[in-house]
Amino acid sequence: MTLFIIAAITISVLSVFLFRYANSGYDGRHMLAAFTGILCAMAAAAGLVACGIMAVSWRGAHVQADIINREYGTSYTGEEVFYASSVIDTIRELQRRRVEVNGDVFREADPNVEARREKVK
Repeated sequence: MTLFIIAAITISVLSVFLFRYANSGYDGRHMLAAFTGILCAMAAAAGLVACGIMAVSWRGAHVQADIINREYGTSYTGEEVFYASSVIDTIRELQRRRVEVNGDVFREADPNVEARREKVK
């Protein structure tokens, strides 16, 4: 994320230099510099907006990790939740299904279940 911010700031500075160069003359290359400066400024603005959105998600991932760790006794970090939240959800779902399947298998293997079924009949 830090590299992303540095890149956006670098592109902003580049667009300023391109605009200054574009104002120094009226040749075709100055017009190209102005057009490139506009594109760089738009990319930098979009990058900074995206960075702001990602910062909110980054902070939310740390809070979410704290809640998951408190409720389930795990030790996930904010980075793991931010980058791999879908993987964590998939693993949890697979563990739930495994417990459900194993619970059904053990229930059928229990001899007391068969005895209770006979009493009901």
